[in-house]
Amino acid sequence: MKLVTRKRVLILGGVVLVLVVWGRYLIYWYPPITGTVMDRETGEPLEGAVVATVYDIRVPGLAGSIAYRLDFKETVTDQEGRFRTPWMFAWRPWSLLAILEKSPTLVVFKPRYESFVTYNIFEEPRQPQLTLGSGRKCLVQLRKLRTKEEAVKSLGDLPLFQIPQKECPKLYRSASKEWIRLGYDGYPEAN
Repeated sequence: MKLVTRKRVLILGGVVLVLVVWGRYLIYWYPPITGTVMDRETGEPLEGAVVATVYDIRVPGLAGSIAYRLDFKETVTDQEGRFRTPWMFAWRPWSLLAILEKSPTLVVFKPRYESFVTYNIFEEPRQPQLTLGSGRKCLVQLRKLRTKEEAVKSLGDLPLFQIPQKECPKLYRSASKEWIRLGYDGYPEAN
């Protein structure tokens, strides 16, 4: 009996050791990002802007690394233009060698305003629309669009082909309504 108990303790200890050593590669998490979305010209907060975050993991390989989409989150700005993305937790048992990107992609869309997309929000060269504060806080300033051509270009800048509709339905719905407002059929995935 004692030999069986000792084996169980050793096996359980080995499993705990593996989880401690490789745990960061099996279970991924990312804290919320908070921020404000404002009109660049007037400084007024923009209510109802859709804010989506895309989380990637990278798996190293012989010819570089391969990115995989890990998770997607979305939220909508409140009356003061504020947003807070939810915590991201994900479990990927097949990704022992994968590394969570230090910074997610941030997509901000408000009809009649320019789209904002930044990959690796806290790391890539800064864009004029983005101001970073302390911690995970940011200010995104969107320019109001003046022409139909600007609106079409802005919608074309959204990386919707990279984001499944079921993961970010508010983003798809909002973009599709804007396409329809501009006289097009809308995104087929959103109909």
